[in-house]
Amino acid sequence: MTTNEALLLVVLVSHIICSLILFYFNYYFLKWYGRIGLLLWCILVGIGIVSSKFYNLDNLINNSLAGKITYYCGLLVSGILYVSNFYAKDAKGKLLFKKRFDIIKNFQELKPISYNQITTMEIPKSYILKVSKTGEILYCSENFQKIFNTDESIIGKNILALNETLGHTDHSWFYETLKNHHWSDESKFIVNNEIKWLSWHNDAILDKNGNIEYIYCTGYEVTKLMQINESLEFKVLHDPLTKLLNYHGIVKKLHEQENVERAVCFFISIQNLDLIQTYYGVGIAEEVIKETSRKVQEYSNRGYLCGRIAGSGNVIIIFNPTDEEISQVVDELEKNILTDVKTNDISIHIKKNIGYAIYPEHTDDLERLLYLSHLAMIDATHIEHNEVVKYHPQLSKNLEDNISIASKLRDAINHQKIDIYFQKIININTGEVKFLEALSRWTDEELGYIPPQTFLKIAKSSNLIDDLEEYLITQAIHKFAILKRSLEFRNTILAINLSPSTFLHERFVNFIDQQVKLHQLNPSDICLELSENTFIYQLDICNYFISQYKEKGFLIAIDDFGKEYSSLSVLGSLTYDIIKIDGSFVTRIFSRKNQAIIEMIVKIANMYNHLIVAESVETAEQVEALKKLNCFIQQGYYFHEPQKII
Repeated sequence: MTTNEALLLVVLVSHIICSLILFYFNYYFLKWYGRIGLLLWCILVGIGIVSSKFYNLDNLINNSLAGKITYYCGLLVSGILYVSNFYAKDAKGKLLFKKRFDIIKNFQELKPISYNQITTMEIPKSYILKVSKTGEILYCSENFQKIFNTDESIIGKNILALNETLGHTDHSWFYETLKNHHWSDESKFIVNNEIKWLSWHNDAILDKNGNIEYIYCTGYEVTKLMQINESLEFKVLHDPLTKLLNYHGIVKKLHEQENVERAVCFFISIQNLDLIQTYYGVGIAEEVIKETSRKVQEYSNRGYLCGRIAGSGNVIIIFNPTDEEISQVVDELEKNILTDVKTNDISIHIKKNIGYAIYPEHTDDLERLLYLSHLAMIDATHIEHNEVVKYHPQLSKNLEDNISIASKLRDAINHQKIDIYFQKIININTGEVKFLEALSRWTDEELGYIPPQTFLKIAKSSNLIDDLEEYLITQAIHKFAILKRSLEFRNTILAINLSPSTFLHERFVNFIDQQVKLHQLNPSDICLELSENTFIYQLDICNYFISQYKEKGFLIAIDDFGKEYSSLSVLGSLTYDIIKIDGSFVTRIFSRKNQAIIEMIVKIANMYNHLIVAESVETAEQVEALKKLNCFIQQGYYFHEPQKII
């Protein structure tokens, strides 16, 4: 290596080191074009050095084209650097270099610059403050002055006292800085009637002896960022549809409560909301939710905590209520259990299921109050009367038992442990088996016999109802297809009971149709029985699904007519083929009143060419009495007890 080449290498390495140092100290002060200019300048000088055979500046400029380009570009870039750094000068106009304000204490290592030289470092949209260790303002930027909305200089005043004029009485930032020599946080100010959020970084500047000389504070506006954060927090804590607090928002509020000696939580749910959505569409269902939530939100005017927890569940929480206050709200809610919601020229009749629990009577955990009130609400779905249900410990015990049964039920479904029994329905005039009703029977090895109404209820509450119904329908149709090959059942129709959630479900319309075709049966061989609680609240929805089944050729029966809710007016509102008179009328068949009712039902059925089936027939006298009333198709233990025929 020649001497010139060695010198050239030294110059190049020195240039790279100097360029890195220069870029390091300037990066955070430069604007984007300043950064690009500095980088280009460093690169061009490096190219010039490498392309030149000489190591002095005159030779570099005079004998190298790249050197000449570098020289003039360097002058231009230097001007850009100077302009972009105009705000990083001391009082004498000397250019200062530093990485970030939060490392200002490291300046004591950069000689000969002293801290007292640093008076202003005007950065656009920055808030600069220099205070003594007693809080006296030594310097502030123009933006910081605007915070206090005064033209009078605040230099020399106490920053803590000034903050108190704005309502900021928390001075921990100052004392934390004195203690730890550093502090950072966000704070909110009103500047020119606009709310502004500032991110503050404070550093205690130490003298040579390690004592605090003053505190240097820099603030940057982060209003847009905070607004975004507030918007995100609102979305996290609020229901997007109703804007009420969601579960997380409710729990957060519960944790913030202090001095709560008593509390009550009401849980309100819309019954059959899924059916409303299926029939009317998502838009109408959402309007129903919003209207119900609006009624709930009115309670917030009394200072109550209101929210919406998943699906159709609304909550009202009252802190430190009196007994009279609780009774008043219970009465108000009971009066509005049944309501009509009008939207888009449609009036929808809805029923609300409502339960409540009390702290600390039922639990010593405020958050668990939500869970217990939800249990009470679920219990409200099973009662016949329109009333608000209060939680009681047996509900938790029932839940534990139901969880155990649900686990066994799932196993029974998966391993086909639930049997299908059949009961004959006889035409007493001909003696033929007009119908075979499929009935489910389950006997668990540990729990013993479990009634159908029990495990059907548990299946619904544990989200097993679809699996259970699919299993029962499949088994019933499969076994019936085999029985229908025999002479006795050649003209028999299979009657299948469907729960409301199954019947009023689009998927099951096609599922049942597929099972019938799979077993080479006709839809007219199948009669679908609807219990009264299928159509009591939403006749239009029920008629919609009835039409879906009827179009495919299935028969429709109204089961247990007259048992709970139904009236004769229902018969004129539904499309059906068969009426099954509830066994309670048959049991009291010798009452003139019951005879008159049965006679009227028979006349209405005959008028529209519908069939009548009398249930729970157990004696010969009942058979004859029904025969006199022209009710010839009968079902009951008198004729046949349910059996596992196949």
